[in-house]
Amino acid sequence: MKYYYGIIALSGDRISFHAPCLIVATNEANALEKLNDQAAYLYGKSVTKAPGVYHFEDCGYTAVVQGVAEMSASSYQEMARLSGIAISEVPSQLAEEDTTEQVRTLARRVGSHLAHHGAKVPHSKLLHAIAASIGETDWQVLTHRHAPATVETLPSPALETTPEDSALAQPKGQPFIPGTGFLYEVPVTVDVTASAFIKVRAATKHEAIALAREFAADGHIELEMDEGNYRRPGDYYVGDKDILEPLDDDEPPTPDDHQDFAQVQRGAYRISLVDADDDMYWAELDVFDPNSEEPIEDSHMTCLPMDASPEEIRAFCVRVVELLHRGAPKPADVEESTILHAFTCAVQGDQSDEAFASYEQELRKG
Repeated sequence: MKYYYGIIALSGDRISFHAPCLIVATNEANALEKLNDQAAYLYGKSVTKAPGVYHFEDCGYTAVVQGVAEMSASSYQEMARLSGIAISEVPSQLAEEDTTEQVRTLARRVGSHLAHHGAKVPHSKLLHAIAASIGETDWQVLTHRHAPATVETLPSPALETTPEDSALAQPKGQPFIPGTGFLYEVPVTVDVTASAFIKVRAATKHEAIALAREFAADGHIELEMDEGNYRRPGDYYVGDKDILEPLDDDEPPTPDDHQDFAQVQRGAYRISLVDADDDMYWAELDVFDPNSEEPIEDSHMTCLPMDASPEEIRAFCVRVVELLHRGAPKPADVEESTILHAFTCAVQGDQSDEAFASYEQELRKG
């Protein structure tokens, strides 16, 4: 995909001005087509006077397409931050779109409106909020429900079990690391039970119970661990909470059934790719700070196309998050602006090894 800057000239009764538009398209012809679509719907339905000339009878304005010029991805993103810049999209009727497209369209429109008023909200948060407003749990649930099953997640490692594990129906070791944020090692304990059926001779039930308990206590019977006991989270307890401290995070970003291939965490950094645009993925960054309950957040359109394979998506996420972790393993020691600039460059700038080495060097300088 390529990035373009377009101009629409608007004129009316004693007024004239220019509307700049930022466009993502496959080529110049496609960009010009999108610019014409934008001009034709700026103020509702228009009347075409000539190629590239559109008149809106309700307001009396006439829109004239001036043309497009190609620009770099970084320039596109910087200009998109400026208030008053219109990001070109065809404002089609929502009723004509499917549910996921409706949410995407509304998220873009709300995001542009908020940015115009100085409030920058990450793309993913807008998607989740709008999805929730129509009764869905969140954006991911909505897209998975409506998306065709054409993309498979990467295979997860097999879980090995041993006879010793079978009593608790637990895999040996830990198959994946749940949650997000800093890495902790938590000592968890659960009380287990063991049972056996013991034959005794007794005159009453109470005598039988007493004999069986004494027989078991003397070690004359082999008890078997109970399986299938239902245990709630409250049945697992931590004896000493004061020993919990964040660990040095050396865990590799490996996929599993509980982690989407489009989301990777390494140390204090988490990268998530969101299909929030028709052509390119958006990247969401969370930087966890031990001094704050809320992570630092940022989002940018990436240079990764929507038709990328799961392996390409995963590799993209891993490469960016590893760069940030190597260059600034302790985010508190580096200026926030330096981290965010490196993130921007890594997801939409030069993707060569030499460029990534320079991004890492800037991070190390702090």
